[in-house]
Amino acid sequence: WSLGGLVATHIALNAPQRVSKLITVASSPKFAAEKPWRGIQPNVLSAFTSQLLEDFSLTIERFMALQAMGSPSARKDVKQLKQAVLSRPQPNPESLLVGLNILADVDL
Repeated sequence: WSLGGLVATHIALNAPQRVSKLITVASSPKFAAEKPWRGIQPNVLSAFTSQLLEDFSLTIERFMALQAMGSPSARKDVKQLKQAVLSRPQPNPESLLVGLNILADVDL
């Protein structure tokens, strides 16, 4: 799932004169699960939103763990993600909330 993929797909659908082709990787027209659509459960998205407001750092760690879920080297992957993410300026929590709301609501 990809917020960037949702944005690119939205642009391709709503401004076809500006997009001749669109290739997405690990993207979906809908992020949240809703029968029969498979996706992340809405309660998981809600929990991320609530937790982001309560404990920003823990939420970022949970998100990194989610990214590595299913990988045979998940612990190592999370460690590498942490090093990469924490070496940069901290993201704006308000921007992350907007992104979570987009992921919860968009259905292309």
